[in-house]
Amino acid sequence: MKKLLTSVSIALMAASVMSTSAFAAAINSINLQPVTVDSNNQVQVDGIISSQTADQITIKVMDSTGALDYINQKTSDANGSFSFEFPLKNPIQGATYQVTVGGTGVASPQTATFIYSPTTGGGDSGSGDETTTTITPNNPTVTLSNQPTTITVQPGLSQPATVDLSQLITASNGQEVATLPQVTATSSSSLGSIQLSIPSGTKITAPAGWDGKIELPTVVTGVSVSNANVNAAVEVGSPNVRLTFDHAVRLLLPGQAGKSAGYIINGVFTPITNVLSADNQAAGDALAYDSEGDISVGNDLAIWTKHFTEFVSYTNKTSSSSSSSGGGGSIQSNSAIISATNGGTVTLNGATIHVPPNAFASDINVTVNQITDTSGFTVPANSMLVSNVFDITKDKDGTFSSPVTITLPFDTSKVDTSKYNVGLYWYNDATGQWVELDNVTPDLANGKVSGTVQHFTKFAVLATAKNAPNQPQETFSDVKGNWAQPYIDKLVSLGAISGYPDGTFKPDQNITRAEFAEVLVKALNLKPQNGKVFSDTANHWAKDAIATAAYYGIVNGYNSATFGPDNPITREQMAVMMENALKLQATNNPIIYKDQASISSWAVSSIETLVENNVVSGYPDNTFKPQANATRAEAATMIVRALNK
Repeated sequence: MKKLLTSVSIALMAASVMSTSAFAAAINSINLQPVTVDSNNQVQVDGIISSQTADQITIKVMDSTGALDYINQKTSDANGSFSFEFPLKNPIQGATYQVTVGGTGVASPQTATFIYSPTTGGGDSGSGDETTTTITPNNPTVTLSNQPTTITVQPGLSQPATVDLSQLITASNGQEVATLPQVTATSSSSLGSIQLSIPSGTKITAPAGWDGKIELPTVVTGVSVSNANVNAAVEVGSPNVRLTFDHAVRLLLPGQAGKSAGYIINGVFTPITNVLSADNQAAGDALAYDSEGDISVGNDLAIWTKHFTEFVSYTNKTSSSSSSSGGGGSIQSNSAIISATNGGTVTLNGATIHVPPNAFASDINVTVNQITDTSGFTVPANSMLVSNVFDITKDKDGTFSSPVTITLPFDTSKVDTSKYNVGLYWYNDATGQWVELDNVTPDLANGKVSGTVQHFTKFAVLATAKNAPNQPQETFSDVKGNWAQPYIDKLVSLGAISGYPDGTFKPDQNITRAEFAEVLVKALNLKPQNGKVFSDTANHWAKDAIATAAYYGIVNGYNSATFGPDNPITREQMAVMMENALKLQATNNPIIYKDQASISSWAVSSIETLVENNVVSGYPDNTFKPQANATRAEAATMIVRALNK
């Protein structure tokens, strides 16, 4: 599926499917005050809704890993003001949390971030478990335990300040692995105060034989990058040892806002092309394995990275954005020109592409973009994505006359290679399936996979369970020859729907609202979320699926308390839910059915859009039967057609 709603106004969770069209005119907005944390560990969020009337307000707080920490609803006062005060479920000193607040008629919820650092009062300021230490010229090394640690590095050191992790190292699969507590380090330098933040639970992976030493950020001089002016260079990590992380680490360079950023490894400069949407842990963790991104924060530049090396801020001398596969030190971007005659190899946005000579009729401009939100891509039941999705395109149509080699990185921390095979795949938008490339060659030691293909599209690394039995195509006694058999077979193969113990599918049987919600969530491979729980779904078998669908804005209730999970779903209700998931471009072509007057006003736009995109259709007698109960066959057909969009 090409498009999927991945965020949703919280106000939609309490709205009725019968009033979908009402949101088109939503004009309310939320104004938030700065978030505060007091000495009693209470978080306070205050604000006002622009309607300046009593409206329902919903708040959601995500922790630094992207997990839900707090969610609540209340009604604002008569002037629209509201206030939430609550303790965090998972408080982590120094961690970044994201607050999202929505309300009745609010088209775009307001978001804010805060760092959990309670204000100390006259009483006990903490549990005593946190370690605070200072690195001085006479004491340049600190040994880390499993306690949260705050480090201050004084100026004047003749050698880099160092953290010793040797007590935390364990051997794993021929590598050294250390799991860190929360670490915050501030280093005084000629640039100002450089800050390094490592979230609690971060796993550092290094080659066997690593001594466990990490050098804290140190300003280095004499660094040059061709065609650019270097503004600052900071080295952090372990010289000559490659260190990678399973969580992003934050490096704050003072006074470098608005500058470009890059890094140097073994003398080769690579620009950072991922621009983050927010300065928080969730945005950083969304980066691919062994990659990095940046964002300006006030006057400073924050680099979120999953590896340590030498980082550089710079400004280009020229406006050229070309990229070359030749000489070291040339600035690359996410686009590059490859010669038709000579071919070439380029590394763009983490992907390496090798085009042999004369594989295309003319020079091509290749562009690589990373898709960090992979929830819209279906994955087989015995497989999992272990990389971001890389969208590789060129500026000219046509396939290559010779195979092109694609190499992508993957997150080694997400896969046990003793149990899974790692492969490189391309995504078939027409079928919604991943297809393995030819000549796939994994490089497990360096976390990369290569393969050959003769076209560009979306690529990713998948891990598939070893010796996984091939899932037989289930054959139902009452499906063979049915008009919907191809769609039913496809949905069954995805593990989204199943038959009955007697070997039947019952294609003409009605499907309930709960059943449709569950099948849709499975088919779209949606990550479970803590969405709206209705009074009649709290103890229902499909509670989690309905809550997940509500979180993504796919389903709504008849009202704020009732969903009607066991009611048969009507064809127009099914169309509205599907259009909520797809968010297809609205059509201007009105539908013409004999019974179009019986289509509810709130469903007209959704049905028009789905009909135009061939997701749903009417009957041979030119009726749509919007109030008719949808069958299992009709539901399977609509969902599979949607997956191909």
